[in-house]
Amino acid sequence: MTDTPTNSDYLVGRFFVGLLASCAVALLLGIGWEIHTGIAHKKFGVDLRETDPSGFWIEIAFQAIFAAGFAWGSFHLRKFARKPMRNR
Repeated sequence: MTDTPTNSDYLVGRFFVGLLASCAVALLLGIGWEIHTGIAHKKFGVDLRETDPSGFWIEIAFQAIFAAGFAWGSFHLRKFARKPMRNR
């Protein structure tokens, strides 16, 4: 017994590909803004580039890792979001 993909599987897969890609883009835009302003936001406050440069860049690195993870997940989820083949 095989489980063939349906059109709803395709739409749900494409939705999650778009969701993960949107999260990656939003994180990258946020990282760019934080580098531009010199203020990295974290859970319990902020890191300033001028007063704590190592903490600032570590926070930027963690956010970049999350953005890369979302982009990687979006890229690899595409194989599940393929249109189903029709029976001939």
